[in-house]
Amino acid sequence: MDLQTYETITEMMIDKLNRVGRNKVELAKEVDVDPSTLNRNLSGEAVAPYPRLKTMWDVLKRWESEQTQPAQELMITEFTSTHLTETRREAADKMIKGNFSQLPVREHEDGDIVGIATDADLMKVHDDEREISEIEYHHLIRVERDTSRQLVEEILDEGHSAVLVVDDGTPVGFITKYDLLIGGPKLEPTGDTKTEDGE
Repeated sequence: MDLQTYETITEMMIDKLNRVGRNKVELAKEVDVDPSTLNRNLSGEAVAPYPRLKTMWDVLKRWESEQTQPAQELMITEFTSTHLTETRREAADKMIKGNFSQLPVREHEDGDIVGIATDADLMKVHDDEREISEIEYHHLIRVERDTSRQLVEEILDEGHSAVLVVDDGTPVGFITKYDLLIGGPKLEPTGDTKTEDGE
């Protein structure tokens, strides 16, 4: 078997970098090297030492693995929710008590999830007795359990608050940017639905 040339190895790295949607500055930060040095290494202007090449490759493989992580490994399955007949005040109290910035909306107390209400949605309404059904909330994009992390990220980057994960049409969990940030549930479910900034 022919040995890979330095040029081939760097071309493979650049290809992986593009496929995972990252850039050279991010890679340089992970490898702990100056971006200009890394750029010269990838362009072939300066040959990188083997340990640096190995670290670069390992980072790219990790990023590639993260991109294919399925939705079922990222979703949360236990959470606080509101429902259509609850009042604005009741939903707001849940947000305040749990330090949440959004709540899934159910048809009724134990019903299917039909959307998600954010703190911004509630702040637009000044009548505490108005029901959630009368407040504008957001519908959720549905994805299957095996949907890749990359596709989930693309959906959330379009401005959606969360995505609903379904199994054969049945809701089984949901994912916010906060869940992507921590890479999925790490501890026992806490019931929170925090956004990417942890609010």
